[in-house]
Amino acid sequence: PYLDLCQQMFPNEEHREWIHDWFADMLQNPGKKPGTCLVLYGHEGTGKNTLMKPFTHILRSGNFIQYISVESFMSKFNAAMAQALLMVMNEVVWSGNHQHVNKIKALITEDRFQVEDKNQKASMVHNCSRIVIMTNEEFSAPAGAEARRYMVVRLTKVRENADEWWQKLHAWLDDPKNAQKVMQWYLDRKITNNVSQALETEWLKEQKMIHHSRQTDKVEYSEVLLRLMRLGKAVRRTITSDRIEQIDTWVVSSDQIKRAARFVLGDDNATNSFIQLFKLWMKNKLNLEVVPSTRTKYKGIRKACTTIFPMAVMKEQLAEYLHMDVEDIDAPDEWTEDGIEW
Repeated sequence: PYLDLCQQMFPNEEHREWIHDWFADMLQNPGKKPGTCLVLYGHEGTGKNTLMKPFTHILRSGNFIQYISVESFMSKFNAAMAQALLMVMNEVVWSGNHQHVNKIKALITEDRFQVEDKNQKASMVHNCSRIVIMTNEEFSAPAGAEARRYMVVRLTKVRENADEWWQKLHAWLDDPKNAQKVMQWYLDRKITNNVSQALETEWLKEQKMIHHSRQTDKVEYSEVLLRLMRLGKAVRRTITSDRIEQIDTWVVSSDQIKRAARFVLGDDNATNSFIQLFKLWMKNKLNLEVVPSTRTKYKGIRKACTTIFPMAVMKEQLAEYLHMDVEDIDAPDEWTEDGIEW
């Protein structure tokens, strides 16, 4: 029943196998940290708490700790963490506090950390804990542009309107003997994934964009895109899918994206990480298609580019973000020599 629950919570086999290996590594190699964190994002009814239930029986008191808020997790008096093997942060809401972000990173990756109890001197202890973050908030992991430590998975509803199935599952999980079966399954499991490297899921990419957008005004992205429209070339391309159709696209090179970013942000801020997040912003927030392509240059030389479409949506979104009229997006007096061509 437990594996059936996992299969429904994680329909993607690659993600599911990595998560199983992560839990197996915790039980097979308890003294060796993987340096990664499991993040489960989903609303009520997705099985987040049920997934953790066997570990409340498998792990002894003190080895399993559950926190109901970021504040309790970040408390100065954290002596309880000294013996923790698995720490679960439930219904987490990230405020953007840099101290919180730095502490969670240290607990995920560092081999030692400081513990302190009331009326006791602080001391350094070995850190072998694993962390699971469970939340229904859109901003579920404080993942920066280069983050590789968060395995972020978005959950879907498990067996809606199936009260009898849930009751039987909980009854099965409440039996300590069945928890031991789950433990033995993980102990016998052959680990094939590198659990020290989180998978680059779509939801991790989304978290990077959310994290960056909280530090970067969306107007900056919009102004970079507006500047890009003065540098790229508009092309009416033939797209073959279920039917052949012509669609208005915008084609830009990597150099042009960097030029637009430098113009708006300055040389120091126009980094590769910003450009990666800028593309994610166009894709996820503007609902644009952002795909690699090529363009024929002088003497038939082909150059790697990025194609953005549909044009109409891009102009409408830009006009809304920058409080402009759609007609003003095509202001001809600001166009460069690489301006629009049909």
